[in-house]
Amino acid sequence: MLLERKMALLAAALALLAGCARKKEEAAYLQTGFVMSTQAHVKVYGAPPEEGKRIADAVFAEWKRVDDEYSFGSPYGSVAHVNGKAYGEWVRVDDEFLALLAKSMEYFRLTDGAFDITFAPLWPIWKEAASSRKMPPKEEIARALSSMGSRHIMVDHPRKLVRFLKPVQINMGGVLRGYCMERGRLALERTAGAYPVELKLGGNILAYGKRDWSYSAPDPFHEGGSLGSFRFDEGFIMYSSGRD
Repeated sequence: MLLERKMALLAAALALLAGCARKKEEAAYLQTGFVMSTQAHVKVYGAPPEEGKRIADAVFAEWKRVDDEYSFGSPYGSVAHVNGKAYGEWVRVDDEFLALLAKSMEYFRLTDGAFDITFAPLWPIWKEAASSRKMPPKEEIARALSSMGSRHIMVDHPRKLVRFLKPVQINMGGVLRGYCMERGRLALERTAGAYPVELKLGGNILAYGKRDWSYSAPDPFHEGGSLGSFRFDEGFIMYSSGRD
């Protein structure tokens, strides 16, 4: 009886130690912030604080660069410069801007105009509709639509020039968060080494490196529901939960 009790205590102690070991393995450095009007975090698994900070700082620095340069609300970035000058004259842009614009225009074509980076006139109308829970008048929608249209954006790719045929405003926010995850992955390739890292930016998640990753796929038609889960142990994956 005494031997059985000792064995039980030993088993409990080993289970406790194993649990502590697992917790130690899962120790992570977490850095949070606010990027592109949404919450963001970089979680570095298994790294000492100074290493975790170095890796997270590199990712956040890249995110901030993209945000400052290409967000619609950034007053001194490339988008503000183009929006302020491109109606009536050609404006020179860099390769990165051109690539983001080309991707946005491709989505415009693939969706038959449903994805449109010139949606600025519609934004306040839909915000008001969301807060009041009432559909806006058709005339108001038609008026906004008449001031939109990516077809009014002219691009001279060889000379890296952009011009507007009408006084539209571009907002590439629909592609920027995904682009930030791509840039974050490149930053991790330079800095993370063997440390697994999870990036979150709004509803976008990127899992990088070797680890027992597990994510649930939310059901878009049922609040709190799940379509299942996917698991993997190495590499990287990026997806959007559809939640901001």
